[in-house]
Amino acid sequence: MHSTILRHSDFTIWENDQSVQFEQIFKDVSKRTRIGVVTPYRFAGVGASNLIMAFVTAFYDCYRADSDEFFAYPDYFTFQQQTPVAHYTMMDIWPPHRNVFVGANSADLVNAIIDRGIDVLLIPEGPRRSSHVLDRIQLPAVQRLISACYLYSPTNEVQTPTLAIETERQEIIDWTTAVFQTPALKDDPITQQAQVSWQSSVKRNPKLRQTFQKVSLDDALLYLT
Repeated sequence: MHSTILRHSDFTIWENDQSVQFEQIFKDVSKRTRIGVVTPYRFAGVGASNLIMAFVTAFYDCYRADSDEFFAYPDYFTFQQQTPVAHYTMMDIWPPHRNVFVGANSADLVNAIIDRGIDVLLIPEGPRRSSHVLDRIQLPAVQRLISACYLYSPTNEVQTPTLAIETERQEIIDWTTAVFQTPALKDDPITQQAQVSWQSSVKRNPKLRQTFQKVSLDDALLYLT
């Protein structure tokens, strides 16, 4: 709950190149919103950190509206295809079991999304299928559950952005960097290289800016590979 220090003013947001207020984008977030971040490799999700933390802030706003005293964590998850999994716990994806290993099978990924009742899906931009691979049981389930989908990029910039989020809060950068410090992974040379690459990209700009593309569920399913 360390991220309860964040407020709307910590995020500068543009939708379709127009400056918008935080409330315009996150007005539908509730205590029951359940977010799933698809991370084909462990650290892909760092490219969605601004969007994740904005959702986290909107979640805590729901509690702040009732009382200044509360204890809660959002029902947010990462779905990863490599083990050991990376811990996104400093981004309030907590407890650690909410960082879920699903393997490389797309059917297992979709089942994990359905079984956890995800209603907002964050998917990395990448190869796009010509048709989805969901079966007759899975398709109506995701249609019933998922209300919003966003593409993000592990390199922070999607090709066709509809949403941009910028922050100057060093804490968000630090919490994102902490993903690379997952105890089981931090001494791995590939992890260290990924951390250096991430930190170098951030140092080039004093503000962390990331872009996203809001897409329909039908389009989003084509990226679930």
